[in-house]
Amino acid sequence: MRIALDAMGGDHAPEAAVAGAIEAVRRWSDLEVRLVGSTSGIEPLLRGASEEDRRRLPLTDASDRVEMGESPVGALRRKASNSISRSVECVAKGESDALVSAGHTGAAVAAATLGLGRLEGVRRPGIAVCLPTLKGECVLIDVGANIASTPEDLLQYALMGSALAERVLGRAHPTVGVLNIGEEEGKGTPLVLEAARLIRARGLPYHGFVEGRDIFQGTTDVVVCDGFAGNVVLKASEGLADAMFKMLEGRLLKSRVRTFGAFLARGAFRELKAQTNYAETGGALLLGARGTCLVAHGRSNPQAFASALGYARRCVQGRIDERILEGLRTHQPVAGAS
Repeated sequence: MRIALDAMGGDHAPEAAVAGAIEAVRRWSDLEVRLVGSTSGIEPLLRGASEEDRRRLPLTDASDRVEMGESPVGALRRKASNSISRSVECVAKGESDALVSAGHTGAAVAAATLGLGRLEGVRRPGIAVCLPTLKGECVLIDVGANIASTPEDLLQYALMGSALAERVLGRAHPTVGVLNIGEEEGKGTPLVLEAARLIRARGLPYHGFVEGRDIFQGTTDVVVCDGFAGNVVLKASEGLADAMFKMLEGRLLKSRVRTFGAFLARGAFRELKAQTNYAETGGALLLGARGTCLVAHGRSNPQAFASALGYARRCVQGRIDERILEGLRTHQPVAGAS
């Protein structure tokens, strides 16, 4: 398994990216991680790696990086040798099976869409994340690739999210819900009402409308929405999880009895924190582009990079692209999709 890693992407690059890559190749014996970035900055960080580790950590030089404040398409054009585009090229040339980047999300989506192309029949790729719920995990798509979606886009997000739920989460017949402000059939914007009609008409296992509070109850396997709403849900849930643990910690330290109780329950707290920690979950998957492109969290530490590489490995093994194409053929996407 060969994965290209944008070593210059993220708040703590390249140190965190390189450390995460070393951890990943030690964890998975079949994994090769191609480090894409400034070789002069990466090579010193590999001095502590063993000869066997180095053999599975080839380098590809990229002299530029896309900064977070830059316009995605403009930066990609101005900086031809940027690490995101070079990572995409590794996949396009067949040197890597997937790519991972914690850099500029917009640049990663644009570079992957332009450099790899879209799967046949896909209108617009969407970004999907797997969120923890009371019943396991669910797929939320789109969380930021397209803020102005059409009902046809949401239909295809349903198909693509179902492929991820089936091949990676192991759901035999994943159910699909549409994010809305209420569960009533007549409530919502024209976008969600028409998307629901299309999903039902195409014969997908449709659950119905899903409110934001229902996502983490695990009421459905896949939740579809436009990228604006999805990104708000994702960021709000990340912030809530972080704030809840900090508030809980403050309450537990207020008395010796509570502190002792927390000590006894430390295993449960540790498991829950791992379940909600972005560093454990890997990242967000761009679905609809040819090949596997994973967008990791911008604050990724070495553990998060290793998790992202492991998740990308699982996605490649799951052959999600093949399942998406099967779904598009089976459920007959709208005419005119390209």
